[in-house]
Amino acid sequence: MKVDVTREAEIGVFLDKAEAELGPVDVYVSNAGILRTDEPSWDAAGADDVVLAHDVSIGDRQLDHGVGALLAKVAALVQDRM
Repeated sequence: MKVDVTREAEIGVFLDKAEAELGPVDVYVSNAGILRTDEPSWDAAGADDVVLAHDVSIGDRQLDHGVGALLAKVAALVQDRM
């Protein structure tokens, strides 16, 4: 399933579908990100500042959105058990 990690709603839909098909999430790996540079390695020195800021923001948003969606699910589970 393709997910745009910059869109919080898409992460929620993805988690709902994954849980419906596979069961509750036991482990969440947050590893989305890009780095566009002309350098032959992960060296960001060759990246334009605007490009670098955009690329880093994608990683930040996927972390915020993914963890936020999971925390909402955990809170609902805890509430159901009270």
